[in-house]
Amino acid sequence: MAYINPYIFMLFRNGEVIVWDYFNHQQFALEPRYVKRLLELNNGERVDDSSIDKDLIEANIVQLEPPIIDDWGWDVLSHIFHKGTQNIPITKVENPDYDTWVEEYLEYCESIINEQPDLFTKRQGHIIDLPDPDYSLFNNKTLLSTLKDRKTSRVFNGGVMPLNTLSTLLYMTFGPIHGDWSDLNENGLLTTGIRKSSPSGGGLHPEEAYVLALRVDGLNPGVYHYRMDHKLTLLTEEISEDRLIELLYHQYYARGLSVGIFITARFDKAWWKYRHSRAYRNVLLDIGHVSQTFQLCATSLGYQSWLTGAFHDREVDSFLGIDGVSESTLFFVGAGIGENKSFDEKILEHVSLRDSKNQRKRSFE
Repeated sequence: MAYINPYIFMLFRNGEVIVWDYFNHQQFALEPRYVKRLLELNNGERVDDSSIDKDLIEANIVQLEPPIIDDWGWDVLSHIFHKGTQNIPITKVENPDYDTWVEEYLEYCESIINEQPDLFTKRQGHIIDLPDPDYSLFNNKTLLSTLKDRKTSRVFNGGVMPLNTLSTLLYMTFGPIHGDWSDLNENGLLTTGIRKSSPSGGGLHPEEAYVLALRVDGLNPGVYHYRMDHKLTLLTEEISEDRLIELLYHQYYARGLSVGIFITARFDKAWWKYRHSRAYRNVLLDIGHVSQTFQLCATSLGYQSWLTGAFHDREVDSFLGIDGVSESTLFFVGAGIGENKSFDEKILEHVSLRDSKNQRKRSFE
């Protein structure tokens, strides 16, 4: 009895059929006769002593024992990502000593330095200077009270946010608040990253902030890109609350926000330094870090926050004018004045109606 390795998928690329074993990180180009034989074995034929079968078994594409299949709760795409990005060696030498590890790391850094992409993104459009961040705005709350008060709110009343508050919120979340990377400069090392209030893999900070100014005193409604020199680039004034809600798969919780931010990731930064797809994990974590920083800063400034990962990816990417490949949208955060509620009256009305229907149903049983 033959068993097909459950951890493989096939690609048709450049005239070749590629079998990718994502569990063991192996790839094989199959000749047509191997593809034909694989289909036969998959349809129930028995393994024989042919060289083809021996090759398929040696490559672990075909197995002689029943495989142990993970009890995985999501679809195969998520399983490929989860397993396919595990156990990736970061050194050429197995179990290197300290000096070997350092030398290999430095050699790798030197080999890629001339390929470094621009760290700072600049979009075309009218540039608007932001006021200097006002750190005194954070004096009203302690760290403890901020952590305890942070809450995902789904009810906002349309209150206005002053421009200096938005400026402070953007700078503390997305700005280079530390200035130059001093310990690199002091030791004569090249700066290949950015320091912000949140950590980032390799200091790359792939996140970009696209600000949807809905109700900001001192800033016209529109979509803006936040620059690392603490300026905004106007991309379009064509923005409405209804359009935002459409992009967010009709999540009406965004109604009444003062400001919303689509957080994108520039994957080209990660591609440059980290060549394996495991780095996609780091990018997702980076976006999570800045979203949490945004929420804590908004809370400390006296605003409620809301966040979501549910939106129409391709439409949002197109709306922001990004290609969806080298840069793509990963998250949305918003802030405004609200009632600090986890759900609104409409939800409660529907819950009440459902309870009433269930009670009537039980009374007839």
